[in-house]
Amino acid sequence: MSHVLRKPSKTRRLEIAEAAIQLAGQRGASALTAAAIAGEVGLTSGALFRHFDSIDAILSAAVERAREWVLDGFPDQDLPPLERLENLITNRVNLLGERPGLLWLLLSDQAAARLPEVARKRLGELAVMTRTSLAGAIEEARAREELRCDISAEAQLTTLIGAVHALARRGQMTPDSLAVLGDIFKLLRPIANH
Repeated sequence: MSHVLRKPSKTRRLEIAEAAIQLAGQRGASALTAAAIAGEVGLTSGALFRHFDSIDAILSAAVERAREWVLDGFPDQDLPPLERLENLITNRVNLLGERPGLLWLLLSDQAAARLPEVARKRLGELAVMTRTSLAGAIEEARAREELRCDISAEAQLTTLIGAVHALARRGQMTPDSLAVLGDIFKLLRPIANH
């Protein structure tokens, strides 16, 4: 008689949260059913609810998993500002390219409408952290005259955030994506520093 080894609950909870992110990225919010999520990880719906008490709890866990991934991609604050900017953008684009469901979770109006309020707030905190990190590096680079000061810091920030969104939709950073990012930085640097 063979025994089926059960995975530890913590491991299974992570699998379920990641499956929810993946399913939503592939098929949208309509895929976030107990049957679909359970099927993705090889469980029954009943077994799914031994690990979570509701779909909202699964979505909240998915947001927390997404936060872990995103927070791991923030560069060391001791790096020079341009290096921090490039690292943050490259790390974020690579993460979103590796995990397309994250793009849905972080940027989709459909996700915002489907997530529980607490999870929406947690994602909002990530957006603020990202914006603050980018803005701080931009201001520091401007003070060091490494970025143009004849263009507003807000325009530079918006350009870089837009670049992350556009490049992430292309997938992981490729040589072409790196070239685009390099050209964006050329546009933002003082003319003499090109």
